[in-house]
Amino acid sequence: MGAPEKQNNNGAPDAGSLISPFQVGAFAGLRSGILRVQFDNNATRGERSYASAVAGCIAGGGITWAMHRRFIPGAVIFSLAGYLGQNTYNVLDDWQLKQREKAPNAKPLGERIMESRWMPMKRLSDQQYVEMLNDKLLVIDAEIALLDERIEEIRKTGAGGEGETQ
Repeated sequence: MGAPEKQNNNGAPDAGSLISPFQVGAFAGLRSGILRVQFDNNATRGERSYASAVAGCIAGGGITWAMHRRFIPGAVIFSLAGYLGQNTYNVLDDWQLKQREKAPNAKPLGERIMESRWMPMKRLSDQQYVEMLNDKLLVIDAEIALLDERIEEIRKTGAGGEGETQ
């Protein structure tokens, strides 16, 4: 007898096995193929939602067919996920365009986050980076000079008292 399939407490497979890299790649490939062939890469928002739903249907159905020999549940769930994901992207894209029209000189969200005082990292220009490296190099040179002085002191004391123990 072979080892049983890894399942959680309610008999369903683990969630990590439901969305595989293969499925993500299949979805992306199918969606871009549909957009290229059906709409000549000039699709409207509704047509993109349609392409995402169809790609999700085929990819999700194919994966669930391969896993459990059930096509329809995966096709339905992943077509809904593709459709809702594309529509969510469309809404966020509209919002971002409206924000950009209101304040055309405003910084993008990513830059505002990076410049926040709560962010532990900071964006540096090339000049700031060079200055920071020069400061670090200066500190290291000073430490080397101190160590060289210390070595000279040890050599002088070591040469004067060779028979002494420390």
